[in-house]
Amino acid sequence: MQSTSFDKNKHLYKNEAFSEIVKDAVRFFNGTPVHPLPPPQIFLGTGVYALFANIERHLKSIGG
Repeated sequence: MQSTSFDKNKHLYKNEAFSEIVKDAVRFFNGTPVHPLPPPQIFLGTGVYALFANIERHLKSIGG
């Protein structure tokens, strides 16, 4: 095996389709309602779950 210098660009995954999927997911999550934890119903099954924290709202409620 020949030793070569490290080039990080050879290790970066770039894909426009992936980028668009991520942008679409962010748009989806930005459009969903905010609920306190724990959720009112149990989440069952497979899928992509995301938790967002509204820190600004929390800081205001504790006087920060």
